[in-house]
Amino acid sequence: MVVWIAALAGAIVLSSAVAQHVRDQQRAAARAAATGNGGSTPAAPARRFDPASVKPADPRSLFRTSNFARALGIVRRRVGARADVQQVRLAPGELQLTVLQGDRANQLSVDADGDYTVLTTSSVSGTIEAFYLSQVHSGVPAALARRIASQADLPVGRLDYMVVATDPVAHRHHWLVYPTGGRVHFQADTASGPILEYGPHGVHTLGG
Repeated sequence: MVVWIAALAGAIVLSSAVAQHVRDQQRAAARAAATGNGGSTPAAPARRFDPASVKPADPRSLFRTSNFARALGIVRRRVGARADVQQVRLAPGELQLTVLQGDRANQLSVDADGDYTVLTTSSVSGTIEAFYLSQVHSGVPAALARRIASQADLPVGRLDYMVVATDPVAHRHHWLVYPTGGRVHFQADTASGPILEYGPHGVHTLGG
């Protein structure tokens, strides 16, 4: 019982921390782009393709297995399948990863048009939990989207983005799925394992 409570508490902490971390990363990237400071690389040139134009159910959406596999392949060719990844953020039009290389953290992007970009590079210190790029499987987003649509009555079109991050208590990575609106989100370890729904009324397992 103590282990279960600790795991649940860790999951709640992870979900809140990941959401805050994603917002912090976006603000930091905006500041770096505006000032050119903070030890980061200059902002990438403006893109002709707008990732925000891609919707979750579009044919080119990265929530689709074949498209996500292609984006992952582009990253693997650049950094290797055994690259240490701190976090993944997957939106329909863009895959972003924080990859650790030595004492540097590189925020990388591949959009649905296949363009690879190094968004920022910064120094890191201390111990950072990470997982291998090869542990991010291309079929998970589509499977989770399909199961959430079926079991939570939430259309795929309402999914906003997904995150892969490490649980600070269990020390393993989870998939977190965030719909638009922000009232609920979902957590799963694998494509076929249990899916937890976190909402205003607590936590429960889909289909359970």
